[in-house]
Order: sequence, then C-alpha cells, then structure tokens
Amino acid sequence: MSNQEIQNKLNTALKYHKAGRFPEAEIIYRGVLQEDPENTNALNLFGILLHQLKEYDEAIKYIKKAIKTSPTAYFYKNLGNVYVDKKEPKEAIMCYKQAIILAPEDFGLYFSIGLAYRSINKDDQAIAYYEKVLELNSDQLEAHYNLGNIYKEKKYMDNAIKHYEKALDISPRDADVCLNLANAFREKEDLDEAVFYYKRTLKLKPNYEMAYFNLAQTYIDKEDFNNAINCFEGVIDINPRNAKAYFNLGNIYRDKEDLDKAISYYQKALELNPNYAEAYNNLGIAFFNKENPDK
Repeated sequence: MSNQEIQNKLNTALKYHKAGRFPEAEIIYRGVLQEDPENTNALNLFGILLHQLKEYDEAIKYIKKAIKTSPTAYFYKNLGNVYVDKKEPKEAIMCYKQAIILAPEDFGLYFSIGLAYRSINKDDQAIAYYEKVLELNSDQLEAHYNLGNIYKEKKYMDNAIKHYEKALDISPRDADVCLNLANAFREKEDLDEAVFYYKRTLKLKPNYEMAYFNLAQTYIDKEDFNNAINCFEGVIDINPRNAKAYFNLGNIYRDKEDLDKAISYYQKALELNPNYAEAYNNLGIAFFNKENPDK
C-alpha cells in the first residue's frame, strides 16, 4: 500500500471517528497498522479512539508506540489525557511536563497540569500552573475561575474576588462565575456587594435555586427578614422539595414569634426530609413555646 493510499485510508477513518462511527474507524485504523505498524498518526488516532472507548490500557499502549517513533508534544498531551481519565494524575502530570518541554508556549498544557494537581489536592502547585497559564494568556477564563475557587477555599477572599471579577469581565453572562463572586463577597462579610452579585446572577439565570437560597441567607445576615422570606419563597417556587428553604422560613417566623407559621414550615421540612434532626429539634421547641408562652 502506497503512502498516499495509507493517508487516504486515515482520512476516511478520521471522518468516521469524528462522526462517532467508532467501529468503522477502528477497522480502518487496524488495517493501516497491519500494513504500516510504525505509522505514528494511525497509532495516535487509534489510541485516542480507544481512550474514548474507555479502553485506557490499550490506548496508552498505542500512544506510547507513537511517542517512541515521534515524541511530539501533541502525543504526550494525548497520553496525559488518558492517564487523567484512568485516575492516574501523577502519570498525567509527567506526560504534560514532557509536552511542555517540546511546546513551552502551549498554555493548555499548563492548565491541564493545574487541573491534575488540583485533583490530588496540591493546591499550591495548581496555583503556580494556573498563574503560568495567565502569563501566556491573561484572558483565559477557566484559569481565573479555578484560581478564584482555590483562593476561596483557602479563605484568601481578596485574591478570590480578583480572579472572579476578571473571569466575569471576560464572560459577563456566566451565572456560575457571578454566583461564586457573590459567595466570596458574602464570606468576606461584604454583604451589600454579595446582594448585588446574587441579584445579577438571578438576572442572568432567573431560576437559579442556589442563588436565591444564598441571597436569602445574606438577607438573614443583614437582618432583612422580609426580603429573606421573599427569597426563600422564590426557592420553593423553583424547587418545592427544598427542605432547607422551609426550615429557614420556620426559623424566621420563630424569631418573629409567629409560632403557628414556624410550626407549619418545620413540619413541611420534615415531610420532605424525615431525618432532618434540626427541624425536629426546632419544631419541638416551637411546640413547647406555643404551649408555654410565659416561659
């Protein structure tokens, strides 16, 4: 089979591959490799196909054969991707680092290493690689977002806010970024900013249950109980089975000394979640206080 014939077959296999017609692609890849066992493109593409089929060990075998003949950054990256899905992040990191030696300006490789370090809770290393991504591409949304998440978990709220704000500048209609920015402001106890960004989140995604819930909690922090009630009712409109919303409404009405409403909401929370210990406790106290108003 001539080189041109092999290339034509690979082109056909790749069309099948991209179309999701994996069995047909596999037949052609295997046929090419019978004719030309060292064909690096066939080895790599077949390895990618096997990866997609979750045959990770076989995928590794074929991509490693491609690397042995032609050690390119692209092949090392593909090998790293297999190790990620095989839940072997340390092996993935080694592959990505080898790829970086060959392609030091590929910011995607640094991002992949950041993800891999994050998966094994090595956050300082993840930060270093995400920062390297931003040196190469300052507008890389996911790097800013992931840095925001790490800094928020580490309670470095100013750094978290900085990266969330940059991510929101890049993608101003991203409701998840907006929500996390609001959460960071709330944890920083900058409640007015938190309210502003929760409301912005809800403009972007009106039925975002978590945004409504967190906005309600922020109103409680601000002792603005009427707005908190409205938001918890909004949560229930979106998800009538949210037991925590009913529980929190019970707490608000308890504090307002409207024990009948408090009892009703605690009972609803328990109807939805019979194992809700706090709701049982608060319901018992509410019944006691109702029956003993002078105590």
